[in-house]
Amino acid sequence: LSALLLLLPFTVLPAAFAAPPAAPALPAGFERVGDPVSVPDGVVTSLAEDQGGLLWIGTMDGLVRYDGVQFHRFRRGEPGAEGLGGNLVRALLVDSRNRLWVGTEADGASVLDPETGRFRVVHTGLQPGTATALRALVEDGEGRVWLGTTGEGLLAVGRDGAMLRLMAADDADDGLLDDRIAALAAAPDGSLWIGTWRGLARLGPGHARPEPVALVDAAGRPVEADRIRGLFLAPDGSLWVGAQRTGTVRLAPDGRGGLEARHLTESVLLSAVAPGDGTLWLAHVGGIEVFDLATGQDLAHHRHRPEDPRSLANAEIRALWRD
Repeated sequence: LSALLLLLPFTVLPAAFAAPPAAPALPAGFERVGDPVSVPDGVVTSLAEDQGGLLWIGTMDGLVRYDGVQFHRFRRGEPGAEGLGGNLVRALLVDSRNRLWVGTEADGASVLDPETGRFRVVHTGLQPGTATALRALVEDGEGRVWLGTTGEGLLAVGRDGAMLRLMAADDADDGLLDDRIAALAAAPDGSLWIGTWRGLARLGPGHARPEPVALVDAAGRPVEADRIRGLFLAPDGSLWVGAQRTGTVRLAPDGRGGLEARHLTESVLLSAVAPGDGTLWLAHVGGIEVFDLATGQDLAHHRHRPEDPRSLANAEIRALWRD
C-alpha cells in the first residue's frame, strides 16, 4: 500500500462499473492520504483506530499516528517512544481498555497506555526477558489479548497480566498446528481462530487444545496444510480465510452445528472490512475485490492504474480500515 488507504463515503460508481441493481452502491474512487515522508516509504503494514478517533499506522520504519490533519512518527529510542519494542511494525490492536498493542517483526510487543502516554515492552520470548517476532494480535470476549508469534507459539495475556502459551506438539494429532502464526480472529461464542503456516485451527470455548479445520480448493477438495495469510470474521458469523496456495475460502455455519467451506477466489485475503452495506471488501496482492456478504458473489474489482489518480495507490493492499 503506497499510501494510507481510507474507504470513502459510498457514492454510485460510473455506469461501466456499477454493481447489479440489487447490490449496494460502491465508491467512485479513492483519496490518497499521506506521502513517503509522513508514512515511511509509503508502506502500510497494519491499521487501528483508538477510542479517541486517532488512526495508528504500522510501517516498516516506525509507528505513525494520524489525527486527520497531521502525522506523527514514533521510532524506537526517540523521545516519546521509550518502550517501543521495534520499528518494523507487523500488527496493531486497540483493546477494550483503549490500550494500543504493537507487534513488531523481531522485537515482540509493546503496549501504549492511554493514561500515561507511555509505551511498555511485553516480553514474548520463551526465555525470560526475551522477545520474538509477532504477526497477529486479537482480543477475546474475556479481555485476553492473544499474540501470534513467528516460531514460539500462541501467547495469551490476561487482564491481570498473567500469561499462557500454547505450542505445537510433534507427536499430537490435534493442538496447535505450527508455532508460526500469521493471523487470529476471535468469535463472539468464545472461539479463537488460529491461522498458522500449516493450516487453520479453532480453539473452542473451554477447550485446552485447538482442533484443525480443513479448507477446500476450487475443485472442492479438502486442503489442510496450507499457509494462512489472513482471517476476517464477518458480521454474519462467517469466517473468510486467505491461504497461500488455495486462495480465499468462506467458512459458514451449515445449520447442523458444523461448517460449510466454499472456495471464493484465487486471490489471497490479507485484510478485509465489512462496511455495513451488505458487502465485504477483500484486500490482496493485486488490489481489492468487493463481494456480496450473503451470497459470496464477486461484485467489483479495484486495481492500481498509474494514469488514474483516483485509483488505488498501489497494486498490493495489505491493510484496510473503515473510519
